[in-house]
Amino acid sequence: MIDLVQPARPATIARFPMSSAPVTIKVSGEFAYVGVEGAGLQVLDLAEPTRPELVGNYPAEWHPYNLTVDKAYVYVLDAAEGLIILKSRPATELFVHTQRETNGGLKLSWPQGFGGILQTATNLDPTSWADFEVSARQNQLHVSPTNQTVFYRLRLP
Repeated sequence: MIDLVQPARPATIARFPMSSAPVTIKVSGEFAYVGVEGAGLQVLDLAEPTRPELVGNYPAEWHPYNLTVDKAYVYVLDAAEGLIILKSRPATELFVHTQRETNGGLKLSWPQGFGGILQTATNLDPTSWADFEVSARQNQLHVSPTNQTVFYRLRLP
């Protein structure tokens, strides 16, 4: 990201590494939708411009050369596949960012001020989900390493 407040002196304020060459980008609100050569679509949260954060990823072996975003869909033009239409993130949906920690555990984080409920389950049966206690101001959780498979999701109240 480049600060152009002084056009004669552009200044880099942030960088975000990509797995391969970013080919096309569209910004919608606080999100950047990036078509990445051979890697699909990546969604970055730009709410804090000095710290862009990956909040979504649609992996695919595309060769995107253009994309556009509207309220409901992301339209990707691909050299081999033609037009690909993806449902964009609805206003009520939130991404949970996961990051592997050095101890083998996970750090889960979600947008500040979410106001919803973190849930956990050991399988994906709809009746298995249980609310997990987190404070209203909390936006991250550190999960210790375990041999058990555990799923996490955010649910709006």
